[in-house]
Amino acid sequence: MNKFFRKHRTPLKVKKIFYSEIKNVNNAAKIIAGNLRKRNDVMLVTYMSAIDPKKKFGHALLVSEIIFGKKPKVIVGDPDFFEKKSYKLDLKKIIKGMSKKFGRVEKDRGIYIFSERKI
Repeated sequence: MNKFFRKHRTPLKVKKIFYSEIKNVNNAAKIIAGNLRKRNDVMLVTYMSAIDPKKKFGHALLVSEIIFGKKPKVIVGDPDFFEKKSYKLDLKKIIKGMSKKFGRVEKDRGIYIFSERKI
């Protein structure tokens, strides 16, 4: 993506945090919260059947807010035409959907950070 942004002179940088680099849900929550505080955009790429067994596809969700508690939750924006545009999800389920247990191709799953500054 960084090559694409440079080629098209888009002033954005992206950093991907692979599923294997996310040690646990609390670590993921800290990564998300820290980047939201810096006003970076945070996108989660996961397999949706971890959240809803009827949904058998990979999906990207844009995080607008994180809610800390016993079980951290995120409020996400969803580009799907048939879903609500914004809703709350359990972060643990999203992270679980990034694992090899779900779907066939997990290489694109993880946390993507977008920023105008160096990440």
